[in-house]
Amino acid sequence: MTHIALPETLLAYRDPATRSALDWVANQTEPPAGLTLGEVRDFYALRLAYDKLRLDTWAWLETLWQQTWGTVLSPGDQLTNSHDPDLVAEWALDEIIPADAVDNMVWLYNAHRLKSGRVLWTGVFGRAVPGGEIGLAFSLWDGATPAPLEEMRALVEKLGEGWGLIGEKEPSDREICTREGSYILGNGGVYDLEHLRELRDKAIPSIISSYSL
Repeated sequence: MTHIALPETLLAYRDPATRSALDWVANQTEPPAGLTLGEVRDFYALRLAYDKLRLDTWAWLETLWQQTWGTVLSPGDQLTNSHDPDLVAEWALDEIIPADAVDNMVWLYNAHRLKSGRVLWTGVFGRAVPGGEIGLAFSLWDGATPAPLEEMRALVEKLGEGWGLIGEKEPSDREICTREGSYILGNGGVYDLEHLRELRDKAIPSIISSYSL
């Protein structure tokens, strides 16, 4: 697979009327007072549609990770959400906000333990609109401590064009991201992953040589 398509639910969410209805029901846990029986049924159908939208957004990011980082990282080294409490929150469906997917950017991370003992966090991000960017990110940690800034700067310089360092002043936010991702092609919401895979393939040898992946 070299392409990934936006879910139909995300494409539909860009319609103002659909978005207004789904954003409203996002904060409603029970049907409002004064509804008829049929309207209560419609309320729960709308609530289900919102939950499906969140699930589809999460699954879109998970597929993006699987089709980029996931094709080169060993499943045997993958950490579980019992190894690191941050993964519990990172993988939580409640963390997915559909409005962020179209207005800003949504992110999803995974974590692997390297042979050196370090933890490699790999992430994907995307903005789910025509022309919206998708990209890759990664960071390295020694236990609960992020890799030293100078080390990360040296790795970015080694990676060269296409990668950049963000969050320099905030160690917990420090990571290396693709500067230029792939973009949705046409009106069908389809991403070409080839460019991201090329950037990933350039990064992996540097990570291996520096950090014993």
